[in-house]
Amino acid sequence: MALSNRDRLGKAIDLFTDSWRTWVVQQLDEKYDGSGAEKAQEYLTQGSKSGQHVPKSPKEWDAAAIVSIVLSLWQYCFRYKLEKGERSMLHELQSIRNEWAHQKPFSTTDTLRHLDTVIRLLNAINDAESVREVEKMHGEVMRNRFSEMQRTASDRAKRQATAGTPREGLRPWREIIHPHPDVRTGNFAQAEFAADLAMVHRGDAPDEYGKPQDFFRRTYLTEGLRGLLLNGIKRLSGKGGHPVIELQTNFGGGKTHSMLALYHLVSGVSGSDLPGVDVLMREVNVEELPKAARSVLVGTALNPGKTEQTPEGIELRTLWGRMAYQLGGKEAYSFVAENDAHGSSPGSDDLVKLFKHVGPCLILIDEWVAYLRDMYNMDRLPGGTFDGNLKFTQALTEAVKACPEALLVASLPQSKVEVGGQGGQEALASLEDTFGRLEFNWRPATADESYEIVRRRLFEPIEDPQDFADRDAVVGAYAAMYRNNPSEFPSECKEGNYAARIQAAYPIHPELFDRLYEDWSSLEEFQRTRGVLRLMACVIHTLWNRDDRSLIIMPGLLPIDEPTVESEMTRYLSPNWPVIIEKDVDGPNALPTRMDKESKRYGQIWATRRVARTVYLGSAPVAGSSNRGLEIRKIRLGSIQPGENIAVFGDALRELGDSASYLYADGARYWYSSQPNVTTTAKDRSAAFQENQDDLLAEICERLRDRAADRGGFRKIHVPIEDSSDIPDETDTVLVILHPSKSHTAGKSDSVANTMALECFEKRGNSPRINRNAIVFLAADRTKGKDLLESVASYLAWKSIFDERENLGLDPHNRNLAEKKMADFDRTVNARINETYQWLLVPYQTDPTKTQWQELRLGGAEAIVEKVFKRLKRDGLIADQLAGSVLKHHMDKMLWKDADHIEVQKLTNYFSEYVYLPRVVSQKTVLTAISDGIASLTWRSDTFAYAEGYDEEKKRYVGLHAAKSGLDIPGNGPGLVVKPEAAIKQLTEETQPTESGTPAQTGEPTTTNTGNTTTAAGTLGSATFKRFHASVKLNPTSAALEFSNIAEEVLQHFTSKLGAEVFITVEIEAHSETGFDDATRRTVAENSNTLGFDHGEFEQE
Repeated sequence: MALSNRDRLGKAIDLFTDSWRTWVVQQLDEKYDGSGAEKAQEYLTQGSKSGQHVPKSPKEWDAAAIVSIVLSLWQYCFRYKLEKGERSMLHELQSIRNEWAHQKPFSTTDTLRHLDTVIRLLNAINDAESVREVEKMHGEVMRNRFSEMQRTASDRAKRQATAGTPREGLRPWREIIHPHPDVRTGNFAQAEFAADLAMVHRGDAPDEYGKPQDFFRRTYLTEGLRGLLLNGIKRLSGKGGHPVIELQTNFGGGKTHSMLALYHLVSGVSGSDLPGVDVLMREVNVEELPKAARSVLVGTALNPGKTEQTPEGIELRTLWGRMAYQLGGKEAYSFVAENDAHGSSPGSDDLVKLFKHVGPCLILIDEWVAYLRDMYNMDRLPGGTFDGNLKFTQALTEAVKACPEALLVASLPQSKVEVGGQGGQEALASLEDTFGRLEFNWRPATADESYEIVRRRLFEPIEDPQDFADRDAVVGAYAAMYRNNPSEFPSECKEGNYAARIQAAYPIHPELFDRLYEDWSSLEEFQRTRGVLRLMACVIHTLWNRDDRSLIIMPGLLPIDEPTVESEMTRYLSPNWPVIIEKDVDGPNALPTRMDKESKRYGQIWATRRVARTVYLGSAPVAGSSNRGLEIRKIRLGSIQPGENIAVFGDALRELGDSASYLYADGARYWYSSQPNVTTTAKDRSAAFQENQDDLLAEICERLRDRAADRGGFRKIHVPIEDSSDIPDETDTVLVILHPSKSHTAGKSDSVANTMALECFEKRGNSPRINRNAIVFLAADRTKGKDLLESVASYLAWKSIFDERENLGLDPHNRNLAEKKMADFDRTVNARINETYQWLLVPYQTDPTKTQWQELRLGGAEAIVEKVFKRLKRDGLIADQLAGSVLKHHMDKMLWKDADHIEVQKLTNYFSEYVYLPRVVSQKTVLTAISDGIASLTWRSDTFAYAEGYDEEKKRYVGLHAAKSGLDIPGNGPGLVVKPEAAIKQLTEETQPTESGTPAQTGEPTTTNTGNTTTAAGTLGSATFKRFHASVKLNPTSAALEFSNIAEEVLQHFTSKLGAEVFITVEIEAHSETGFDDATRRTVAENSNTLGFDHGEFEQE
């Protein structure tokens, strides 16, 4: 009867209990001088609850009691024997046992994970026999899963084949190269991908490892392996070679596989039956492979606390006893029998005698550190002592060096996972010291060699020439895509050797291999070769049964939604990654799947799922590193096939990044993390802000107030305005920025903004507005206002998250993300305020009886107020200065009417009140224009005069000024702007001579300045001054400036005098010792004629 998942787990827990019970007692007895059981019972009693059953002896210990003892005594004993990771697995086993005891059902995925935990814990104490039993159950569960997959393969192929639109005319990988039968059908157990020396030596290994021919058929001879085999042939043929070889790499670096190759090489099989070996034989110049006695010692398969019985009844206790027996049976064992019985190391001389007795011999020691660490601080084990075994190491290496046909190959770990606790570290240090002076340099497979290793193990060779041609066509298409789009893919892709990499890795994309060997291999428990084989076998089997039609197998095409694939891609990660995959990466309800279904553009090529898978593959194993994630060009590299639209994948990635909870982005880099990002929180908060817009409007208003602090050319700015009473009725022109809720729509005269502007224009509160020509309005665009509100909501959401970063417990990246997003949306809000407040609403009149509104759209990136003022000024809708002549022009049209003058205060008010007049920045603009008109030398025809007052009785102007600069015109005084005709009339009357021959005297004489003397324009004694003449020499280099000063300070006093005639003559005399050339004479003559000179000539001396 087939076992259920629960039955298997129960059996696995029993195996754990039996194995660990014995091991724990051994460790405690060693620590507490034989009273370890009593010490453990003491801890169990102290830790028990009232009424709880306490086991009376180790025989009654169950899994829970064992775990409790180990964890309680961790600091005192077990931390020297086990790794921290194994301590965590004990906690996990405790949970498994509790779930099992409470009748919880176990899924296939859970069962596989739990059995794997038990296997690891049994390996930790080197119980190889129990490991094999649990691995057998693990394999049964895997086969059951693949059987279920096969039953539904046809349906799933129709539903789940990866979508894509590769270039027509290219054949998919499944039509060119076929997986091995065990991969196609799924008839493999994951454990079969682990080369196990002990299983091969026992004869229990599958054919691809146990039979030399099959092994070499699926083995790619890397440079490192070639060197190792060549050395083996030389050494065991008596032709030199290195006697002792150390293999040391990271976890899964190919050490055991290399030993297996040596093991089969000297098994007695003909070299012609082993693919690739004949080349090695020719290189060494041997006709036959040497046949050697072989010893295989695997530390994880041997227990130093147990003995081994041989068919002859010999009890093998130590490494040297087992080695001797394997090399030559009972007769060879006799050389070390006494040492084996007492656990003492034989000397190197004894071992030399042994090796010479057996002839050519190969000693393979794998997992040596694992064996030695189990005897650390243990003195009464059958396998001897820790120090005794280290002495054996030295004796063994010396003896092998002394025997020309003896070869020792041992593997040493590099990763902490393999080293173990303190005992493992000391053992490794001692072994490294022993092997450290060796000259043979074995190196593991390179990344490119790994391609071929995996390809040979998983795929049958291509044999048909047409298949080779079709493969090359696919490779060429990929190379052309990368070459023709250099900016879309990593720079190395356009190089010629990348096409060679695609060909070497076919049908697997090199980027997939790179991510596995560079990123996933950084995980301590991920074995480089075995881990890749396990994963890719599941991937290829799934894709084959789904009738995948892709050109090659790429990161974006990994079927992570398949439970077996997902299990392989999460087994080395923290427990929450399956949840992340189901939510944000792949699966029927995952976000990328939904996005592909909702968008035909994405869905026809599964764009979102493919980029999500690619990002997951390149980020999950390195989620905690500083350089996280994949650059967008790498994501395209792992997702896109020739003929597909490149832009679609970038769009899908950006949209996914905006919505996924566990996907992070930093510039062009994307990665998944086990901690949710704050994007979802920000979206929820943003939505809440948008439901109640008060906070959004308040934020916009505050920013508008900040912008209004820089008034530009305006004297005042009012913001934000919701009511006409908020705007004072003032004479200086003001800019009114309407509240963001008062928006405008182009061409709509009854928009909310226009309605509000009209109300403010016509009145202030309940009173009519007087200064209607001193107000303009700026309003938000209704459509753009919606985008602005969304941006503000996002800004406030991210700001609230950043402000609460301590309470939310954000990690450094999420803190930086929140700060960056807050800054980004802050800039976005500022930019959108500028874009949204784009409507200038300006009242104007062509007919004094009718007001119209001008609608102006603003553009440009300047500050709002500056932009408004520039536009008004450019279009002549506001003036910050007026010429006196312009002012007179407008006065002539309708302001003078029948009067000879107009009050200055009334004139300035007119410009603020009447919309048909030019709009000025302030009344000061009008006052400056009056000053300009008074100073004009052509005031009689172009401008006007100014009087300080008007005497009604005498009917004359008081303090009448004309053609005079520098006058300060008060805006609120009694000053008058006088028509030039009226001013000329009064000035003429004042200068007419009386019958006695003197001008009529007035109470207010007009003054005139003559150099340093100021005289009245009447009489001084009996003399009358009627003529003035003067001459002055000018500096030729500054004549223009000096003449300008003369005109202002002297000439204007004559030209402004009614009836005065002024004559000015300019004399020029130039002299040069060298003479003036033709060009100079010609230029001066032409310019003189043009300027109307009476005469001018050059003379010769």
